[in-house]
Amino acid sequence: MAHTYSGGCEHVRTHSDAAPIDSHTCHCSVCKRVTTQATTHVVFFRHGDVVVDKLASLKRQPFNSENPSGPLELCTC
Repeated sequence: MAHTYSGGCEHVRTHSDAAPIDSHTCHCSVCKRVTTQATTHVVFFRHGDVVVDKLASLKRQPFNSENPSGPLELCTC
């Protein structure tokens, strides 16, 4: 079945049929530090709207190392 939104990598696939709550190009210092790029395309979904296969295999770390208790988390395979 095709999903409205899908992505991920060859190791972990994600999908959602709910619309994102935000989508923008970010140029903040956190995104630059995390991605080493000048800008990053960022899309936010409600947590319960996203399905992730192999969820247990994700490595989790604070999105902002300078604010480890912040609301966002970076998950990589």
